[in-house]
Amino acid sequence: MKSLVVYDSMFGNTEKIANEIGRYLGRETKVLSVGKVNKDDIGKLDLLVVGSPTHGGRPTDVITKFINTIPRNLKVVFFDTRFEKSEQGFGLKILLSVIGFATEKMERQFGILGGKVFTESMGFIVTDKEGPIKKGEMERLKNWVEKIRSKLKVLMVK
Repeated sequence: MKSLVVYDSMFGNTEKIANEIGRYLGRETKVLSVGKVNKDDIGKLDLLVVGSPTHGGRPTDVITKFINTIPRNLKVVFFDTRFEKSEQGFGLKILLSVIGFATEKMERQFGILGGKVFTESMGFIVTDKEGPIKKGEMERLKNWVEKIRSKLKVLMVK
């Protein structure tokens, strides 16, 4: 299964998540910062995973621009890093309910462009703006990647 994980990271947390996703997807997976991706990296992929930190409820600008270049027939799934809404104060909870998170925006953008998200996107929790990644998130990540791998295997058998 040839996969590519593309990410942008502000404080290193999204990069850590991207590297773990790549590790669990397997040896035919490349993990690249969005600024290092070229068209040759995207050709003949079985899966593209795109990740961004949530900043102001949105993905970073470079990830937003990158999504515009993704072939619409590619199997794509998104992830983000974010605060846990339930652990925030009342005002921030309301704000997060209104502005949402990066995965929602990435999925919507890709859909408007004619693409279809392959499977459920995922948000991973950081404990503060600069991290660290919340305890237990790597186990959730592992389970999520296993679901992706299973769904791909089913499609490849058909």
